Amino acid sequence: MRAELIELAAKPDPHLLLERIAERKRVTESRLPAERILEHLDAGRR
Repeated sequence: MRAELIELAAKPDPHLLLERIAERKRVTESRLPAERILEHLDAGRR
């Protein structure tokens, strides 16, 4: 149980994580569609 609590405490707050993602997207103006991202992930697994 202690290990689970330590792992849980190490995870970022979900709201903070979403704020960081939104800010990063705004700054980089990334418009990569999900399909393209999945293609890259699949290619990396081969």
